[in-house]
Amino acid sequence: MSEMVRPEELDGPAGFFETVVQRLFDDGLVCMPIPREPPEWLLPGLRQELERAASLRTYLLDMEELSSYRSPAHTLASQVMSVATGIRSVPAFVADDELAEAAFILHGFSLENWQGWTTFLRAFRHEWTRRGQAAQPLIVVCPPLGRPLQELLALVGAKGQVLPWRGQVQRIDTENAAFQLFGRPRPDDVALTVSVATAVELAGWDFRMLEVLARLAPADRLFPLDALTSIAAGMPDTSLTVPCWENSMVDGWDGGPYEHSLSLLKRGNEREVRSRIWRAQVRTLFPFLERVRQQVITCHHDFLADRLARKPITREFHSGQSKTYDKPEMLEPNDLWYVLQHHIPPTEADFLELCKRIRTFLAHMSVVPPDFITTASDWWLGESHRFGEACPGWTWPRTGQTLTLLVGPSGAGKSHYAARTYRSEEILSSDSIRVELGMPLANEGDQRPVFVELRKRLVARMAIGASVVVDATHLKREDRLANVRLVPEDMDVNYVVIDRPMPEKEAQAGWRLERPRLLADHSALFERGLMDILDGDQMPHVSVTDLRSEVE
Repeated sequence: MSEMVRPEELDGPAGFFETVVQRLFDDGLVCMPIPREPPEWLLPGLRQELERAASLRTYLLDMEELSSYRSPAHTLASQVMSVATGIRSVPAFVADDELAEAAFILHGFSLENWQGWTTFLRAFRHEWTRRGQAAQPLIVVCPPLGRPLQELLALVGAKGQVLPWRGQVQRIDTENAAFQLFGRPRPDDVALTVSVATAVELAGWDFRMLEVLARLAPADRLFPLDALTSIAAGMPDTSLTVPCWENSMVDGWDGGPYEHSLSLLKRGNEREVRSRIWRAQVRTLFPFLERVRQQVITCHHDFLADRLARKPITREFHSGQSKTYDKPEMLEPNDLWYVLQHHIPPTEADFLELCKRIRTFLAHMSVVPPDFITTASDWWLGESHRFGEACPGWTWPRTGQTLTLLVGPSGAGKSHYAARTYRSEEILSSDSIRVELGMPLANEGDQRPVFVELRKRLVARMAIGASVVVDATHLKREDRLANVRLVPEDMDVNYVVIDRPMPEKEAQAGWRLERPRLLADHSALFERGLMDILDGDQMPHVSVTDLRSEVE
């Protein structure tokens, strides 16, 4: 295993080790069956736990490598003592002070030498119990495969327990190991989130599979079927006829038996592996689609509410029943794309259509193509900040910071008012950002980059507890609310309404003369929206300061 992942420190394995150690101190002997190919870290991890937590000198012994000519008591004692000639009986082995703080983990038994060791182990357990809780050696024994349960129970006695390494790795253990290898995904990094979930679903209890998947190219991690099929093709066939726990191809995981993904592919069961990839996508993409749905509705709520008030969506079902969607919150991804496709920028419409197609794949139990996921992820990574958060400002300190929106048509005197009223570090000017981005002040072309940058800076400043004044026209209700909804409702927002007579605006028009009717059109738009502006757009935390008669 990679040094980045230490399975023995994860909750499931660590809890198992603690149980083994506790039973070892209670009974002296623990029978711990393991599969043919146990995790390479399992027995060394148990030895480490015995040495660290119990301060025992612990010996991990492969029984195939030990001499079978000496008695078991002498064989074990010779691992600890330089001269063990006096240890030839079980009572002498249990009573020797030099062995009192020693623990032995015995594994690798053949059926031939197992029979001789069972006599010693039963005698050891009897003598250990007879002596009570005095300091004595301790033994963990991993029996050979194929031994009847009754034989193992007889070995540990009436009060003992057989503790098989079975079903000890939980989903949360695999997830934590995956986070160590892949990194914990950002909430808006959909591709990495799906990649990690796919690795977890395909690895199950086998942490080595996580490392195999982590070595793949990022694009292949989303759909690693070809890579795993190639690995499975190189596996031997001998042990895969009937997968089971003993041949290390099945273990308990996530509430039931879990066959190793490579075993499934070796036996031609590609369908189940595809199903695991689909399950990983369901666990991650459905929550992502719901987050998108909620944030898109919040961003375009006013338009959607107006559209549904005028023309609700009614859907007929095969059962003969129908359902009417007359509130934005009721809309599904398909409905959002249908209603918004001609109202929003083409790239956003394409994204919503892609979300609709992703949902259709998932609903029909089909694996979503990897390029769908990467395209959606890339777009959302770059654009999600435009839609705000479900709980805006939840991490911000409450310092009394406020948001002020200057509201008024072009040429109304907003910038002049801001400069003489507020500190320069409080002001965010859309015109200043246009200049920074190399865009004309004439407000022509796509203005989204300006306001994307403005809102980034707004959030960044308020997130550290600073107040912000936004110097922009804010003539459209949706533009005002796009800023207002970035701020939690326990923080004050103030509309400062500014205008002045048209002759004064025309006399100082400057660059505005480059766009005929700019001043007149802005004034008309301002007047049409004035009722909503003065009402604070019906937002509970918005107050209004009307300075139209005071601006020079």
